[in-house]
Amino acid sequence: MTRRGSLAPHRSTVIALAVCLTAVVFLTLAAPSAQASKLSRDKARAKAITQEIAALDQRLAGLVSSYAAASAELEAVNEQIDRNRKLVAEAEAELEEARALVGERAVALYKERPVTLIDVIAGSSSFSEMLTQLQFMVKVSQHDEQMLADLEQMQREVAQRRQRLLADREAARTAMQRKQDEQARVEAALAERKSTLSGLRSEIRRLEASLRRPVVTSSPSAAGASGDASPPADAPSGGWWPLIQQAATANGIDPNGMYRLMMSESGGQPGVVGAGLYYGLFQYCHSTWNASWNPYRATDIRDGAAQIKATALALKMGKGPYWWPNTYGPAFSGT
Repeated sequence: MTRRGSLAPHRSTVIALAVCLTAVVFLTLAAPSAQASKLSRDKARAKAITQEIAALDQRLAGLVSSYAAASAELEAVNEQIDRNRKLVAEAEAELEEARALVGERAVALYKERPVTLIDVIAGSSSFSEMLTQLQFMVKVSQHDEQMLADLEQMQREVAQRRQRLLADREAARTAMQRKQDEQARVEAALAERKSTLSGLRSEIRRLEASLRRPVVTSSPSAAGASGDASPPADAPSGGWWPLIQQAATANGIDPNGMYRLMMSESGGQPGVVGAGLYYGLFQYCHSTWNASWNPYRATDIRDGAAQIKATALALKMGKGPYWWPNTYGPAFSGT
């Protein structure tokens, strides 16, 4: 009984320890999965926002074009108003001149004895001359009346046209203001979307950098490929060092920095797979490895020699700080 009782606390401790270890393992495995899931959501949202920005850019371009058209229309209306103003001034001047002429004629007739029908008959030497004088008097009178009527009609038409042009100008100004207000709203929405997208891209870069850490190792043969290579300062003669030295030198890259970069990314193990599905010595994802920049993309992504040659080329192209944001700086600064 004593022996059995003494084992009970020990068994409880072992069970508790096993539960704790299980929880730690679960959390360790779950964390990268959660990060990968958030990364996927953020990328999807960034893609949607990028599409929204493209649509807003297109809409803004249309508004700018519409605003320019409305501005041109307003300018044309203003020019027509200026021309119409000149026509009104000319018509008023001609009307005043005609009125003055008719008035002078009326004054002259008043001062002199009016010519009556009897005067025309008495002063005519023949019936034909009488008819001619009567027709002349009638035509003069009709001409004066028609001239005044025409000028007054012209003045009315010009005034009506002026009112229409003023209405057109007000409508053009209103249209321009609406376009300007809408353009301001679209620009504000575009700025907000771009700001959101910038924040998402920063978060995506952070998550990608976090997921680049190797969490799964492959067979022991992969580790053997790296040999017992010493740090670059010790000029290692085995493992990946000779190939790194050759590839780096051919591309004008510091082989020591490239070696440190490899060790930081994978520990020299070509079979390492990161939580974000990054593979090999330098942790490439398939989309990057298979892109047109890589002349070795036909080779398996886990091929250590191919990754070394490709990475030397990528570093020469200046991609180091962007593709390995957390390890490039320390590797090539020697820290």
